[in-house]
Amino acid sequence: MTPTTSSLHTEVQRVLPHHPISPGDSMLALNRLLCAAALVLAAHGVQAAEPSEASLETLMVVSRAERNIDAVFSAMQPMLKRMRTEMMPGTLSAEEEKRLDAMEAKMLGVIRDELSWAKLKPLTMQIYRESFTQSEVDGLIAFYQTPAGQAFIEKMPLVMQKSMMMTQSRMKPMMERIQQIAQEAAAEGGKK
Repeated sequence: MTPTTSSLHTEVQRVLPHHPISPGDSMLALNRLLCAAALVLAAHGVQAAEPSEASLETLMVVSRAERNIDAVFSAMQPMLKRMRTEMMPGTLSAEEEKRLDAMEAKMLGVIRDELSWAKLKPLTMQIYRESFTQSEVDGLIAFYQTPAGQAFIEKMPLVMQKSMMMTQSRMKPMMERIQQIAQEAAAEGGKK
């Protein structure tokens, strides 16, 4: 046994006094530990390449990201009208209708401004840069250039619109149930 092996064996025995380990086991454990440490360090040291600005720009173009934002805005206006109709089932006067239309137009203007592609693009690029590797961005670009990728792009606005409508249709029953729970809790609190 070499001095290093002996001191390692002694140290292992000191740390784990109730676990008899032979000097050969100590060396095997050390080798395994060193291999594991080397793998961890190697994996940590090999960081995936951050996507380039050019590839992110290409991804934004082939995925038609700006057009998808516009599609969301187009779907918002009818959704707001439906929500207004559901929330105010009574008949509105012409003046009230006019004021609500003006308010909705202003709200949509603010939303369109704050969520414009000019403001969202830098944020989207940052999120993609932090979330995807260059290899993944290259794969996404390749996908969006396939017929399946093009179909995905073409159909996503409709999928999103239908999803928003479906979610909206679930809001009324959900709110009714939540109100029921709140009323029951209030009634329970009044009994005490």
